[in-house]
Amino acid sequence: MLDIGWSEYLFIAILALVLLGPKELPIVLRTIGRFVAKAKEMTSSLQEQFYNLEQEQSFKENPFNQEFQKTSDSAYPFPQQFLSLHAPVKAPKAYPLPWV
Repeated sequence: MLDIGWSEYLFIAILALVLLGPKELPIVLRTIGRFVAKAKEMTSSLQEQFYNLEQEQSFKENPFNQEFQKTSDSAYPFPQQFLSLHAPVKAPKAYPLPWV
């Protein structure tokens, strides 16, 4: 990864323990862990948005889908009041299992 061996990790750990002390070290490590988790969450969200954008663009560029959209929009005019009745519904979140 960064070409750091176990001895360098041990030196960094001892240095952090000496500089921060045993009281502050868990707090600092917890804060760093939360920051890393938030950064991973943000990058995965960004990757998902790019993937969705790419899929949408490929769908729009497909000539079959363009023809289908033209015919489906003009062939069956549908009143707007019925569209709200058939909106997608999100399922409720499941309760956590008691043994987990």
